[in-house]
Amino acid sequence: MLELVANKYIIPAKNKHFAALYYGSEEKFVPNINLSRYNDEAWLNINPKSVFVGNEKPQIINDKIELNIGTAIHRFYELDEKTFEYETEFLSRPGFNIIEFDLLFPEGLQAHYQPALTQDEIAQGANRPDNVVGSYAFYFHKQNNQYTTGKFCHWYYPYLTDADGKITRIADFIVDMATKKAHYYLPKEWLNKAIYPVKLFGTKLGRTDVGGSPIEQYRNIVYAYELGDAVSGGIVDNLAVYLTGGGHTCKFALYQDSGTGDMPEVLRDFTAEIISVDSDWNVTPCTQSYTIVQATKYFSAGWWEDIDRDSAYFDVGAGYDAPFDEETYGENFPNPFVYSSGWTNKRYSTYVEYTEAGVASIVPQTTYYYNMLRAAEVAIQ
Repeated sequence: MLELVANKYIIPAKNKHFAALYYGSEEKFVPNINLSRYNDEAWLNINPKSVFVGNEKPQIINDKIELNIGTAIHRFYELDEKTFEYETEFLSRPGFNIIEFDLLFPEGLQAHYQPALTQDEIAQGANRPDNVVGSYAFYFHKQNNQYTTGKFCHWYYPYLTDADGKITRIADFIVDMATKKAHYYLPKEWLNKAIYPVKLFGTKLGRTDVGGSPIEQYRNIVYAYELGDAVSGGIVDNLAVYLTGGGHTCKFALYQDSGTGDMPEVLRDFTAEIISVDSDWNVTPCTQSYTIVQATKYFSAGWWEDIDRDSAYFDVGAGYDAPFDEETYGENFPNPFVYSSGWTNKRYSTYVEYTEAGVASIVPQTTYYYNMLRAAEVAIQ
């Protein structure tokens, strides 16, 4: 439910993996989206160029913020606990087929395009929902500890539906971080034949740090997931992997890069055996108190005993690898890790928690809000 706090509408964050949502301000409400995370270290402003607000005022209808501008109604609302929506309802045929957005963001924020799965990925138990195909996963250049996976948000592929219930994907969706532009290309012929009003479910943004595509993890394979370079040093506390399935015997480990390429080699830490938890972060204490070295590349790893499988989650992410070591499940992780096969350009939903030397524990805070405010005005500290 929406709460009114200092003339701003808010849906509080559930925990560190979720976003708080802010709607409105003390100033004029405009249908911009401002997203902020990691205490405003990373942020993204999405500004629809063609929308101009005069004296129009928003109202709350069925727990949705609505703003009527000409022959269009703009709606902002929480779709479920993981996503929120900026929906546009066209009461008549719009006089354009392209919607352009200006984007603003800091250095270090990247958008990764999510193509359709390959046949090999499908054969290995991967699944990519329709609204993830052609979408963009946004990642910050830091991860682990307060940055968790480094995933900032997910901008899902838009689609249209008309008054007769006909549904179609838009013709194309392009995010260009180099030009700081995004474009929706609407299907001209479909709009011409549609029964109005037509709704554009366009700016659907995922507000968790979990990848958009699950893939099954088979028994007797050590799956390594690249974590990237450590942004600081410290003593390892926990390894975290997001899984669905649950009830399966598994354990996790931390490997260090070999130094000869993007490949795990040396076992540095590991967890005790656990029974996996479904649809949640499996955060498991490590046992060796290994000290992470700054600017060194690490991999987390998972190993399963059961025939029935959990699924781990990933996004396509340039430069992130996921090698396999085919090993019969046993008491000890292989050391060294021996490459058998693997994936390239897969960024898995995993991270390491560690105590930085001389640094107090930091609780990450994510803020997502609509309007022209900057996060400094409304961030929860």
